[in-house]
Amino acid sequence: MTLSLVPLDWSPISDKTKRCEICNRVAFGKHYGALSCYACKMFYRRVVVKKLSYKCRGFNECSRSPKRLLKCQACRYQKCQDKGMYMEPLEDDEVKSEEASDDGILELTSPNQKIEKLSILLKNLNIMDKKRHAKLKSFYSLNDESLETILMHPGVDPDHQVTPEEWAFLALYSHITYFHNFEFIRELGMDDKKKIFQYNTLKLTYFCGLMRTLNEKRMRMLNPGGQEIYPDDLIDLYRTNPHNLARICCQPVNRLIELKVTNEEYCLMNIIFFCNP
Repeated sequence: MTLSLVPLDWSPISDKTKRCEICNRVAFGKHYGALSCYACKMFYRRVVVKKLSYKCRGFNECSRSPKRLLKCQACRYQKCQDKGMYMEPLEDDEVKSEEASDDGILELTSPNQKIEKLSILLKNLNIMDKKRHAKLKSFYSLNDESLETILMHPGVDPDHQVTPEEWAFLALYSHITYFHNFEFIRELGMDDKKKIFQYNTLKLTYFCGLMRTLNEKRMRMLNPGGQEIYPDDLIDLYRTNPHNLARICCQPVNRLIELKVTNEEYCLMNIIFFCNP
């Protein structure tokens, strides 16, 4: 299962901007094993999916000039391969089920196929979230891992039983391992991963906590162990005026109940919020 990120805008080029290894334009991450822009990513995918073949009109040396390279599809594809880009060829029936649209994005041609693929996607997201929740309630770590350590080793589970004081850390940990199931996350560089998780993870942890509260048929959000989500110091600070803390735990849950949010809708919103911070 693969989801693709689309840039919301084009940032000014600076000396620190990452460059596409193929055409030297601004890169937006690793695609099929190489640091590349979206244009080169889609070019490579189109050649592989459609099994296209090109011949250079020159001497197969167009890659020496970025301008010539973009005009020569043969040399451009060869450079994609030289830089390590690789994609498993699709089976014939998979190729027939896809059609290239005007913007180069591959789409399913049949409405029934679209519905079936969406249904499979929703089921997979639901299963992944259930596994995330099960893992959240069954592991614990005394190692105090940093964000970078977790991103480098997302498959290593903490090795001790959970204690109530560590629910916040465990929630963040479970979300990072959850999103590492997606190819577009695994292809990002470490700096990009750190930025997107630093910006998103706390908000998603709160949103998922609200949905868990809804599924547990509670009116107030607690941690998975049934304790308050706030540390004792914060509770003491607001002891004379607990309304604000209670509002954060209760009002959003009421809103989810009013909207009758389903698990499938929650899974999709989780992805949307993450991809569009």
